Amino acid sequence: MIRRRRTLRLSVCAVLPIIAIAACGDDDEAAYCDSWASVRTAFAGFRDVDVVENGLEAVRGQLAELESSLDALRASSEDLLTDEAEALGAALDELAITLTSTDLPVDRRAEVRAAADEVDAAWARLVAQADVDCG
Repeated sequence: MIRRRRTLRLSVCAVLPIIAIAACGDDDEAAYCDSWASVRTAFAGFRDVDVVENGLEAVRGQLAELESSLDALRASSEDLLTDEAEALGAALDELAITLTSTDLPVDRRAEVRAAADEVDAAWARLVAQADVDCG
């Protein structure tokens, strides 16, 4: 009887840390997937901005929200999406510069289109990787 209790105690003591580690993993994954959901929402808001109606301030506001969401994703992804998130951040920065630069010609449609295409490509790479993890 004493031997059985010791074995049971040892088994419980051996299993509890494993359960705790698994629970932490679930929390980390939940934070990562929550961050990913925030990025998707922020990107949808960014795509929905009507520049003609709301102006560049609306674009800047959505860019700031998207950058903040990307920062949270980078922090929670434990280097899983570093390259993809960095590429999207860089593409968004380039788009912001293209939209607001005084060094570019007044008619900068070609430059804006090229920068927007890079944002789309970086977004597609990020989605492809993150959706594997969070579905």
